[in-house]
Amino acid sequence: MKSHRKTIAVWGLVCTLLLATPSLQAFWITDGTPICTAAGGQRSLEIITDGAGGAILTWADPRDGVDYHIYAQRVNEQGLPLWTTDGVAVCTVSGAQGLPKLVPDGAGGAIITWQDIRDAAGDFDVYAQRMDANGNLMWPDTGVVICDTTGRSGENPEIVSDGTGGAIIVWLDKRGPQSELYAQRVDPNGNTLWERNGIAITREPDYEQSHAVISDGAGGAFIAWEDTRDYLDIYAQRIDADGDTLWSAGGIPICRAAVQPRNVKIATDGAGGVILVWEDDRVPTEQRIYAQRVNAAGDTLWPADGKLICDAPLQHSQPAIVSDGAGGAIVVWRLHSGSVSDVHAQRIDANGDSLWTSEGVSVCSADDTQSYISAIPDGSGGVIAVWQDARNDDTGDIFAQRISAIGSPLWTLDGVGICTVALWQRNPRLLSDGSGGAVFVWEDARDNEYDIYGSLADATGQLVPTLLKAYDVTCLDGAISVSWSVSSTQENVHFMVLRREISGARPWEKIAVSVEGKGGSFQFTDETCIPGSGYRYRVDVEDETGQRTLFETEAVTVPKASLTLYQNAPNPFNPSTDVRYYLPEASVITVAVYDIAGRLVAKLVDGEATPAGNHVVEWNGRGDRGQPVPSGVYFCRLQAGVRTLSQKMILVR
Repeated sequence: MKSHRKTIAVWGLVCTLLLATPSLQAFWITDGTPICTAAGGQRSLEIITDGAGGAILTWADPRDGVDYHIYAQRVNEQGLPLWTTDGVAVCTVSGAQGLPKLVPDGAGGAIITWQDIRDAAGDFDVYAQRMDANGNLMWPDTGVVICDTTGRSGENPEIVSDGTGGAIIVWLDKRGPQSELYAQRVDPNGNTLWERNGIAITREPDYEQSHAVISDGAGGAFIAWEDTRDYLDIYAQRIDADGDTLWSAGGIPICRAAVQPRNVKIATDGAGGVILVWEDDRVPTEQRIYAQRVNAAGDTLWPADGKLICDAPLQHSQPAIVSDGAGGAIVVWRLHSGSVSDVHAQRIDANGDSLWTSEGVSVCSADDTQSYISAIPDGSGGVIAVWQDARNDDTGDIFAQRISAIGSPLWTLDGVGICTVALWQRNPRLLSDGSGGAVFVWEDARDNEYDIYGSLADATGQLVPTLLKAYDVTCLDGAISVSWSVSSTQENVHFMVLRREISGARPWEKIAVSVEGKGGSFQFTDETCIPGSGYRYRVDVEDETGQRTLFETEAVTVPKASLTLYQNAPNPFNPSTDVRYYLPEASVITVAVYDIAGRLVAKLVDGEATPAGNHVVEWNGRGDRGQPVPSGVYFCRLQAGVRTLSQKMILVR
């Protein structure tokens, strides 16, 4: 008695993944997603936007066990690393590279610059490289020379975009008897546009030290630095797209009080000029924070030597500054007494007047020490700040806070714990997510050496693990299994599995709906794969907001197979069982059942022309005349051309 046949999975095959990259993928998860866990310990982490909702990171990395080199990684908005595992090598030439900085290239990639000690003399040089959106090196593999004169001629490079796909790089240079500032512009093709080895920003008989740089929005840059021509002062200069200085020779004085100003930072005023902030000791025994505004022409607009930001009778240090989007700025700094410190903030308007309380607002006053502050605008006139925090057993955790335009903390009192795992976290950096939240990255020693981790907090300060935590695709015995885990399991959320053959322009085909899971883990096994064919799988999630893609797998292919008769299932069986077989080519076949004495019991397929592929036929435990057969051992025989295969079956009544 013949039964209905259908296409099904092939068993007993080994599948091959077409892509060499691991199928298991990490997304934003609580306490941080690993971005780089290479051996040796990473440092000098920096981050910028990729222009598509994600980020590009760079850092120095000693994974070769000898010297630090430069690596980079791109992550998408869900925290998924998009380039090579543990990052793309930006520069790994012999010698050491360090202190990388980067800017967007305007095309989804980045221009990265760094301090380089590759020559035998141990000279400090400056090099640069451009990466495209896929992590490919766009310039020579060893990088483009920005400055390679003799001596310590290239220290602490800073970089800003030139607005046309290139960049301006500024560094400390000791090619002469004194430390000076030099700059170079490089175009999108890696050509340097100014004098070889850079143009001098300062040529005073003094030492220039720590410096800050920001784009002027017109192809040039504003530069501020610590200057020793009259002890220790703050000076600034503006250069145009041709490298010409636009203000007074040697720069304009920002602060010349008889003190030691330092840690100068800079932000745009939104009107073609800048606002600078720094710390100094003009009040005996107490460091304070001061600020100055300079217009595009180089005129200082506030009182000489700057306006006081906070008059609290404590030590003030490590200022960070961001534009408030209204002509003023928000300054965030460390307020401390002895070894205990807090985080404070103040907003100043275009006239330098404080808009919050005279002592600023408390960002964090938790126990112990907060330090190493970074900040960005929140997009609504406020600020998001992140810092290293020792409130938990004197370790270095990462905390963050958002302050509104009127000075109100918007997140948990004393900050949200971005990462509070054991051991040290340091050097936090952050990037706006475009919606009032931020992506945070840091150097993390939870595995006893520093790695790179990241996390995401939304506009309310809630840590946002994406719904998807991880997925995997495997192929065993001809069946392809797709498994995934999610960070939360809500009611009325359904998962659908879709499949598309990789040959031709086939559309996505839905093959499963409402996949059941347990404990946030889900799995679907596709038993309809054809040997020799390749597939991609997509899992969609559907909830009250609609349907969206959760993830898409890499391509998977099932190798071709020879003529195969698989074990029937179920076995033992009652009352019926499926007989599966695979034909590598179209054939005239017979499938029949025999009893243990070799007598014919039933023909399931009788000399039919059958196409290549997987097939199944059901035997209902009856003979050719429809009569039930007794319990016992039976044999299924497949005959295709001159070849015959058989399998034992057991019927239990």
